[in-house]
Amino acid sequence: GDRFGQSVEVFQGPGGLDCPVTGTNGLTLVVGVPGEDFAGLADAGMAHVAVNLTGDTLLSQNEPGVEGTAEAGDQFSASLALDAFCETGPATHVRLAVGTPGEDIGTIANAGMIHSFLTEDDQIPLPPRWSAHQDSANVEDVAEAGDRFGSVLTVSDTSRAGGGGSVLVGIPGEDVGVQIGEHPRSSV
Repeated sequence: GDRFGQSVEVFQGPGGLDCPVTGTNGLTLVVGVPGEDFAGLADAGMAHVAVNLTGDTLLSQNEPGVEGTAEAGDQFSASLALDAFCETGPATHVRLAVGTPGEDIGTIANAGMIHSFLTEDDQIPLPPRWSAHQDSANVEDVAEAGDRFGSVLTVSDTSRAGGGGSVLVGIPGEDVGVQIGEHPRSSV
């Protein structure tokens, strides 16, 4: 029930597949294991970061700087999205977005959260930069039970100044418009 490999991303020497490798040789593989149990927490989830396909660094919500803490059912790494690019100078940029769709926001069960790991050099593991959920500033709507914010992710345009760019987030449990069992009424 670990679901090892539910999500997978790969890059070469943090600068990306088109960059000369500096500091980190070969391929780096990120593997999501959203059903991983650890510290007595069922399905807390974690990700494996394998540099050169040999070393193994673990990422979880218990890492320093990552918002929240690992809890049963969080499913950290149920989704992963990665973008990397290199500049003409020595700096490289890598952004890894990690979905945690089972994260509770306060008392709101399974509202979901995402975490962004971003580096401008060859740091492995990638340092955490920010986390977000639907109650975060500049995120549309509000967190609701069962939204599962972060179930699907993609990142784009990391090449903007400072490694910025967009993280697009899937919210498969979001209620939109008419609720089940409701019928719209019209007035004349």
